[in-house]
Amino acid sequence: MAYVKGDNIRFYNGGVAFTLEMEVSISASLDTIETTDKDSAGWKTFISGDKGWTCSGSANLDWLAAENITQTYADFVAGTAVAIDVGSSTNSKFYSGNGIINSFSFEGPRNGLATFSFEVQGTGALTEGTTT
Repeated sequence: MAYVKGDNIRFYNGGVAFTLEMEVSISASLDTIETTDKDSAGWKTFISGDKGWTCSGSANLDWLAAENITQTYADFVAGTAVAIDVGSSTNSKFYSGNGIINSFSFEGPRNGLATFSFEVQGTGALTEGTTT
């Protein structure tokens, strides 16, 4: 069994790793369509429907970094799909797709680091690949 250290999983926007990233997560879901009828013997039955995915993450805020809040805001305002990858840059699985940044926020706490977070709504397929 090979454990994967979370520090090695990164968020890439257009092939560029996020600067000062703290965490990233990706999740996918599958709609289920109920098909239960009188012949189901009291058990619910389903078929698969549409799939969807989202990605979210956070980073320490840096107004001047090439891939941080300024780029995230520009992508948000543009409202166009961005190419994202989530995974490790070497010897790992990664997940890729196009998505629209549908939310972002930042915080400036007293006596703490300023951070920002974002969410990407996938549009189209999420694919799995392998880096070498």
